[in-house]
Amino acid sequence: MVNVIRILATINSDASYVDSNITWTNNNEIMGTRLKDIIFDKQEDLLYEDERAMNLTHYVMAERCLQVEMAQIYDDYKCGDYDVLTSILENGFKGYHNMEPSELIDEYKEIEERWYDLYETNQHYHTVYEDDPINKIEKVI
Repeated sequence: MVNVIRILATINSDASYVDSNITWTNNNEIMGTRLKDIIFDKQEDLLYEDERAMNLTHYVMAERCLQVEMAQIYDDYKCGDYDVLTSILENGFKGYHNMEPSELIDEYKEIEERWYDLYETNQHYHTVYEDDPINKIEKVI
């Protein structure tokens, strides 16, 4: 039996993401504190629509951010620049897959144009994630 349910919801100003805090308790044992952690599936649930009308999941956005970061690190390496890699190794990095949705959306907005440029010029050092919606467009064409 659920004794207490507390729900707080916030919506970003651009309404691209809804975040809800929820506390589920069962006999004073907390079962979860965030609705998105309880029901949000990072690989299935759509999180964001980008500038090209691609509906993206958290997982796809994280993979795209990783691809751009990897390309940048590799390109920097070829030029003898190790600053970004050194910073990651010295200070650590949270990881795109571990970011809150609002953080990931902000990161994605910064790399979106670069990701499409890498894709269109076939410069990715990594294959595009199989569930990325860009692959569905390629199948249709």
